[in-house]
Amino acid sequence: MALSERKRIYLPRVTADGSLVYVAWKSGDRLIKGRFGALEPSGGAAPLAACTLVLVPGLLFDAAGRRLGRGRGSYDRTLDWLGTIGPTVGVAYRSQVIERLDCEDHDRGVQWVATEKGVMAAVEPSSA
Repeated sequence: MALSERKRIYLPRVTADGSLVYVAWKSGDRLIKGRFGALEPSGGAAPLAACTLVLVPGLLFDAAGRRLGRGRGSYDRTLDWLGTIGPTVGVAYRSQVIERLDCEDHDRGVQWVATEKGVMAAVEPSSA
């Protein structure tokens, strides 16, 4: 859909130090197997000034938008600044959304979670 609307698409690539950079991508651009086996763009890093939408993978999410990744912290570090340039949406199957996920101070969550069942806004946990 984004391609048909001529939107700019940026895909993440994991660098040697474990951080993420984003690379402009268009249909037909080559993807290569990255450091951890995922397909990644091969071009140079592009500056992200503003995003309409930032999709974030995760192993688990909860209703408050907390996320469990693979433990390397790449997305946690990146979400610190990505959340300031566009809305962040966790992408998962409904079976990957649980009631409560414990997290640590360095963990970063998302504003929305999208599954095959629909999209839900992250709800701040009550203090009760």
